[in-house]
Amino acid sequence: MNMKLIRHSKWTQLFVTSYILVVIILWIKQIQLPDEEKRLFLQTGVVASVALCVLNDSGVVAAAISMFAVVSTHYYWLSQNQDLERKKTKPYACSGFVFPCQS
Repeated sequence: MNMKLIRHSKWTQLFVTSYILVVIILWIKQIQLPDEEKRLFLQTGVVASVALCVLNDSGVVAAAISMFAVVSTHYYWLSQNQDLERKKTKPYACSGFVFPCQS
């Protein structure tokens, strides 16, 4: 059933794209999260997605959805970390208003 879904389903695009993003994020760029719990969540999500693909009869759909959730969550955490780093370097940065910044 998985092979039929891989050939004829639109979920295959999401499945392949999610795994490509995971490879880029985790292995090529080696973007690390400082929190151990978040890293464990990501690792568990990847393993669960592979297990869904292998063990479920329509595993491509389930794996694509679970990997999309993992990748989306990872990007959200990365954007939060970048915002925190920006606030540490420029705590009183102007937001584009005409009024002068507080110092």
